Amino acid sequence: MSNINPFDDRLLDRELAFYKLGEYDEDGIRIVTKKVEGRLGEYLSKGFRTGVHFPVMFIDGDLWMSLSFSEIQSHYLPIEYANGVVGTGGLGMGYFTLRAAVKDSVERVDVYEIDPRVIKFFKKSFSRRKGFKKINFIEGDVRQTLKGKEYDFFFMDIYQAMELNQAMIDDINFVLDVNTVIHYHLWGMERIILAAYNKKIIGPHNFTNEERWFFGQFLESDKYGLYDNDSDYEPNTMIESCLLALDMF
Repeated sequence: MSNINPFDDRLLDRELAFYKLGEYDEDGIRIVTKKVEGRLGEYLSKGFRTGVHFPVMFIDGDLWMSLSFSEIQSHYLPIEYANGVVGTGGLGMGYFTLRAAVKDSVERVDVYEIDPRVIKFFKKSFSRRKGFKKINFIEGDVRQTLKGKEYDFFFMDIYQAMELNQAMIDDINFVLDVNTVIHYHLWGMERIILAAYNKKIIGPHNFTNEERWFFGQFLESDKYGLYDNDSDYEPNTMIESCLLALDMF
């Protein structure tokens, strides 16, 4: 992933080629590649796309997630951060897990997944992929099974929506209180950090080097003019509580 512009339109094709999963349909878990018409928003922007093909995951008939451009962009920094012993809450389609596991700098990836059918899907689909032997599956609710562990990087990705809420903040406090985690990241964190910057809650000195580069690429792209500032409307107190939990503020 390094040195690939996260806002380059060619990124989607590259990452879909990496993921390269055919269709899957077992035990209520279904993956199909669909041509999606209509508006497809991107991460941080209201980019408009039509006629794009990408894999979509259904669980018991309900749309769960898709490997869209927004999904790939929102996983860019977590994949960059992954190193040493990595933990992740939520397996989903397995994109982050696969990308982290192929990195030479990653020793192990512990995946906390509550649905055994999702674990079965991943094992049947990707057991021959590079890095698979590094992956350790921990079945159960991550809020109950993640205790007394040590991780260089932990990515919490159990949420179906990016709206910052108290449950996300509670998860940060819980994980960091009962585990040793050097770097914690939650899905959608970049939107929160950018909102905090726009609200002047934090400054550029609060950014990691990776975040400076990521936001710099966004500002220099043609996507910046379509910035989706929904997270700017989050209450300052909620954003501050999130940053405090992460010791960023």
